[in-house]
Order: sequence, then structure tokens, then C-alpha cells
Amino acid sequence: MPGLFHRGASSAGFARATDSGGRYRKGGGAPLRAKNLRVAMLLVGWIAAMAVLSILVIVFR
Repeated sequence: MPGLFHRGASSAGFARATDSGGRYRKGGGAPLRAKNLRVAMLLVGWIAAMAVLSILVIVFR
């Protein structure tokens, strides 16, 4: 009996979580993810440029 209850609860909870999560991610997830990727790449580029600039300042000091 506890095995049946556990199996039913876990499968229902998993199905509900994936259904609601998938519904919201399809609508607004992809553009937000693309924007976040663009911001992340800009931030990584800025950090790399500052590192190179710092190295150049130290070398030519």
C-alpha cells in the first residue's frame, strides 16, 4: 500500500511540475534566455578587456 501511494504521488507531482514549467518556459523563456546570453557575453568581453588593459598597464609602466 505505501508503495502504491508513493508511486502515484511522485508521478502526479512530476507530471504537474513538468507541465506547468514547460508551459511557462515556451512562451517567455527563449527571448529572455537570448537576452541573458547577450548580456553575459558582453560582461565576459568587458572583463576580458579590463584584464588585457590591466596587463598592458603593468607591462608598460
